[in-house]
Amino acid sequence: NPSTASTYHANPSLSAADFLYAGRPEPSVNRSDFISLKIRAYDSSIKDFREKRVQIMVFPKVIGQGGFRMCKAGKMIIGGDTIPIAVKTFHAKGKGLLDTRSIELQSEAESYAKTASIVADITEKFNIKSPKSLKFNTPLWIAELVGEPIMIEPLLEGQSWKYINNRGLRLQNTRTPEPLKNVLEAYLHFVYDFSNGDFVIVDLQGVGTTLNDPEVCTSYKADPDRNLFQIGNCHDRAITE
Repeated sequence: NPSTASTYHANPSLSAADFLYAGRPEPSVNRSDFISLKIRAYDSSIKDFREKRVQIMVFPKVIGQGGFRMCKAGKMIIGGDTIPIAVKTFHAKGKGLLDTRSIELQSEAESYAKTASIVADITEKFNIKSPKSLKFNTPLWIAELVGEPIMIEPLLEGQSWKYINNRGLRLQNTRTPEPLKNVLEAYLHFVYDFSNGDFVIVDLQGVGTTLNDPEVCTSYKADPDRNLFQIGNCHDRAITE
């Protein structure tokens, strides 16, 4: 909103997170709380990004934080509709990510969006054979604000659980129904066979059968330079374990 923008221009040392999260808390939301932003989503059919302009606002409370990113809830006006969203930024504790150049962070955000699109396509193929269909939370958009990349996706509402970690190991401390755990493990094996052992999809988490934030782990054979997909790629360790 205008007051937030004025705050940023008065203090250009503020990060994208500072800039976004200075809004007022729910449920008091006015149209003036939204800022205009150009977003991009990866389209696997053309192997490139499509862009559009939307309006977004973000609430101050952190609703989740992982090894590299922090997440807050918000709202986005797109195509005349207002939808709940999750907005993610890289945080300073993310293994020194914020000490790198902006172009490297932007590349990581683009890898995040491409990974989501690729995973969604593979999951559709798995669902043809699966008795309990899985869905990945897409589309996933990326944007840039005050020189930093942000990642935006539809907000998953409900209790979120991590089912399988970055190394492909099932977590035993969740309340996940056993049939769903079995489907998720079958999914890992399906992806391994589908890729001829070149990669697996891990870090499976979400609400029920709707998943988000996946990681793709590649074999040394397929990715000898270790530079495909995201920074959370555990490579052969996830495949062998």
